[in-house]
Amino acid sequence: MLFLLIIGIAPTGFYMKGIVNNYLNYFSGLFGDTAGISFFIGGTILTLIGIAILWKTINRHKKHYTQHRR
Repeated sequence: MLFLLIIGIAPTGFYMKGIVNNYLNYFSGLFGDTAGISFFIGGTILTLIGIAILWKTINRHKKHYTQHRR
């Protein structure tokens, strides 16, 4: 379902504007001297956000599944 949402948003140019990316690069640049370190910090932040979303989703579905299984 999320894949269809991402594909649906792609033609609008949302990813090309880079609103989130610009703010993330600015924030990461505060902590890194070079572009490589800055991009690494930004990638780590996005990875942690993605892991948190997946963890929350999995726990929600586990809870929902176990409640209806009884």
